[in-house]
Amino acid sequence: MKANELIERYAAGETDFGGINLSSINLAGADLIGIILNRANLQRANLLFAYLNRANLMEANLAGTNLSGVNLNQADLSFANLHTANLHGAILQRAILFNTNLSLANLLDANLMSADLRGADISGANLAGACLRGANLRKEKRLCANLKDAILSKADLEGTNLGGANLARVDLSGANLKEANLRQVKLLGANLTEANLEGALLTEVNLIGATLKGANLSKVKMARAKLMQADLTGVNLEGAVMPRVKLSEANLSEANLSHASINAADFSRANLSRANLSEAELIEVYFARANLTAANFSKANLTRAELISANIMNVNWHEATMPDGSIHQ
Repeated sequence: MKANELIERYAAGETDFGGINLSSINLAGADLIGIILNRANLQRANLLFAYLNRANLMEANLAGTNLSGVNLNQADLSFANLHTANLHGAILQRAILFNTNLSLANLLDANLMSADLRGADISGANLAGACLRGANLRKEKRLCANLKDAILSKADLEGTNLGGANLARVDLSGANLKEANLRQVKLLGANLTEANLEGALLTEVNLIGATLKGANLSKVKMARAKLMQADLTGVNLEGAVMPRVKLSEANLSEANLSHASINAADFSRANLSRANLSEAELIEVYFARANLTAANFSKANLTRAELISANIMNVNWHEATMPDGSIHQ
């Protein structure tokens, strides 16, 4: 079917074009609000700046399609194929992208606020500058979004539910993840340099080998998190609640952990040189062979902490509660 015939039939009141072959069709700027194109073939089509609000594109083939600037507000794209599609600046607010294939898609500066991305494959996609506030990528019944190797630098993910998602090696540098749900998320080797994670839920998150230089993790909740060999240089963990975290061989040089609750944590072989742990709760923390050079432990609670074999050169212990319960003067 040619573009003019489709537009004429739609204008005449016909809306159901399910299963139709529209491969390589040019519908740039077309007004097709509410159209039904489920199972349609739109591979390599041009839908630049088209209006597809509330469109039904379930199971549609949009691989390699130009959807730059398209309006897909509240559209249903569940199980659709958008592999390598261009969605630069697309509006997908409250869109349904359940089990959608967005691998290697270009979503630069896209609006995905409150979108349903459960089970979506976003591996290798470019989401730099995208807005995902309130989006749902949580794990549900073994179904979770796959963002492995995706680019999310400077993306807005404030309040987003990413619970259980796979974000291994993802680029989240400078991203806004304030109060986001990252429970049980896989972030192995991820780049979170200067990311804002204030108040985020990071319970049981896997950040092994991740880079978090200069990130804001103040007031996060990250019980039982895995941060072995992570780079946390200069990170802000003020007031964080992180019992039983594993930070062996992590670099926390010049990090701010003041007022944090880090009971029963493993800091073996970690670098805490010049770190601020003033007034932190460090009960039963394991510091075997940790580098604590010039760290500030003033007024910290180190009851039953393991400090034997740690490097404590030039440490500030002023009024700290020592492992034996005594107060250091």
